[in-house]
Amino acid sequence: MSSTASFLASRPNVLPVLQATTITSLSIISGVSICLTAWVIPVIRTAREAQTQTTQFSLTIEKGWKYLHHFSQLQGASLATITYLVSQHPNPAIAAKWRIWAAALGIVAFAWPFERIAIFPVNDRVGEIGEEVKKGDEGRVGEVDGLLKEWGVKNVFRAALPLSAAVTGLYSLIF
Repeated sequence: MSSTASFLASRPNVLPVLQATTITSLSIISGVSICLTAWVIPVIRTAREAQTQTTQFSLTIEKGWKYLHHFSQLQGASLATITYLVSQHPNPAIAAKWRIWAAALGIVAFAWPFERIAIFPVNDRVGEIGEEVKKGDEGRVGEVDGLLKEWGVKNVFRAALPLSAAVTGLYSLIF
């Protein structure tokens, strides 16, 4: 047992503040992601030109990568830290809950392979169509619209991952 980890885990405010902050931020990131599917994608789909759709979608993905991606990585680090600190807690009843936090970490960790397999190919295809449209191939609205629908459905699953991790962490605190 690390004396520093044990010291931090036993401090009255450190662990609860980290847990509450992480649960809250996981909920926020899930909410933002749901907003993309429920609000942003439907607005993009109202555009009548493929170039407008692909440009708006690409800008949305660019901003998401810039802000949400790094925020998500921070959540993984926070969950790993909580898992370790809980495992080192001097109270055995609290220390036994490390597995719950490890499960939350596992849920969040699943987002990365899911994005690579399910989300990123859609992003890439919309980007390819955007390049084709710039060269004059404008009759692609139906294809782009279908890809945006597909992205929205897959994004709901992706948004459920941080929410599930937040609920898992909350379970650890309540029970």
